[in-house]
Amino acid sequence: MYTLTLDEDHTTALAKLDPTHMATMAAGTDMSSGLQVADLSHFATKGELASVYVDAGGAGVDIASIVTTIHTTITVEFTTSLKEFDPTHMATLATGVDIAAVTSVGHKAKIAHSYKTKGDDVTSILSAIGNISATDLAIMGAQDLANLDKIATSTDLTKVHQDGAHIATLAHHGGDIDEAIALDPDQRQALAESDDVASKVSGGSLTDAAESAHGSSQVQDAATSVTNLPGTRYTGFQAALESAVTVANLLLTPRTVTNDEDLADDITLSSLAASGYNTELVRLLAQYGALGENGTALADAVLGSSYVAFNQSIGLGTFAQADTSYYQQFLTDLGARALGKDVTGSTVTSVSTSNIKISTGSNITFTAGATLDASDVLPDGKTRRIAMIGAAKDMTIKGDLTVTNSNKTENGVVVLGAADDLYIRSEESSANSADYVGNPDVVNLTYTGANAAIGAQDTIKLINVAMSVGGNLAIGTLDELHIGTDTAQRNSISVGTGGENSDPDNVYMYAQNLIQINGLNINGRVDDVYMEAITLNLRNVNFPQTSEVVLRSQNGTLHFDTFTSPMVGGVNLTNVKHGS
Repeated sequence: MYTLTLDEDHTTALAKLDPTHMATMAAGTDMSSGLQVADLSHFATKGELASVYVDAGGAGVDIASIVTTIHTTITVEFTTSLKEFDPTHMATLATGVDIAAVTSVGHKAKIAHSYKTKGDDVTSILSAIGNISATDLAIMGAQDLANLDKIATSTDLTKVHQDGAHIATLAHHGGDIDEAIALDPDQRQALAESDDVASKVSGGSLTDAAESAHGSSQVQDAATSVTNLPGTRYTGFQAALESAVTVANLLLTPRTVTNDEDLADDITLSSLAASGYNTELVRLLAQYGALGENGTALADAVLGSSYVAFNQSIGLGTFAQADTSYYQQFLTDLGARALGKDVTGSTVTSVSTSNIKISTGSNITFTAGATLDASDVLPDGKTRRIAMIGAAKDMTIKGDLTVTNSNKTENGVVVLGAADDLYIRSEESSANSADYVGNPDVVNLTYTGANAAIGAQDTIKLINVAMSVGGNLAIGTLDELHIGTDTAQRNSISVGTGGENSDPDNVYMYAQNLIQINGLNINGRVDDVYMEAITLNLRNVNFPQTSEVVLRSQNGTLHFDTFTSPMVGGVNLTNVKHGS
């Protein structure tokens, strides 16, 4: 026989029930060898919950109906959590819940149980759970306690109705709960609240699905912003915007790239000028941030007064110019310094716009060891070409990246660009501090063809990165460029390693504000090295003997041994060598 103990709360509740009611709640229990302890706990907890509804029902309450509903609805899974709370807490959980919907009390109890186990205050828990919508409550309550414990551990109590509900929704539709927890909250929300969340979650990467949904959500938010802009009430506006949204969603799909098959189809000037690609698309992309922080000002400057007025829909083909030299005048609108007429007027910087191809994505991630082939987009010949992979938000290069090209002549350039951040290994955060303050393994970025360039809107940090290109290399940012740290000084740039040209090749670095380098060897068949920023701060840098070095700062002043306290606006050199 078992020793069975009922506390005062149990006996007080059961005293309100007659033997018939108790028999109803005990139905289905094997009494032949006596009640088991677990059975008694389940029985008594159901009695406590029934007591809550009896007290709330008044003099004419139908006790038999309450008891029957609770017995057939409240399972051991629910009483396991309900027994963790006293009658006043149960009354709070049941407030506003009709007896016919008593399952939701069990759902609330399960969620509350997990947050109580985490250590949160019970009064605060009950208040926070009251913010969960009926739909989300049913989905969360259907999760087992192990999953709810994970949600509670990873989610602030005040956000249980948001972050917690979104995690549970993704798990409900078949997503891995650990992957759901690891997602960025905004991406997780966009995926969980999307209309076709079940199909997006099913059978694929939750991370990719979340990025896609978040990108689509941002596009829709951008579209809403565009509709609120002045001058948008012309005939046909909604149809034009709908077409633009459709195109933008295609352009802004996130990409995880291991080989060429993972890239989006190339976009050219002729495809952008086709029907459906219009000035509404440009406005939408600017609102999304795909044109950088100064996207609106840049679009206004490039497209002119008719675009600024926004009182009609204008095809982009109307504005297309023959080559890139025309667009160089707008660098200041982008946020960069002007090149000067001697550069913008030079044929050296001129490429036909019809020979530019761009493969896009919202966030583009290159897996470690990714390999691409640029032979098709940059073929042999006399025609100058640009092939760009452009991220409308961030670009992350997880590890070694190799771009091959059977064409070794210097008639084209491969460009990797991000309208926001460009990361090596991982996004910069406290969780990834080892990649930024440690001494990680070297990442090799290799282009076997001729010319290559990388660029971003925000700061670029190259930490233990070895770059090798067959021809010239350009690196640019509209913020700061950092190469190396005190502990990570295995950085190198090698140019002229494969191009078929009688002239040596060049290294170009541009940052709007600061170029700071600590530990860099430049080698290969080098002719010129050019660096420009408001402030240059260089330490442990080796320039090759054969190179002419031009260091351009805002003031042009020269300062030595000032790395730890650099002179703003000047060129600061600490242990910098030219040749020997």
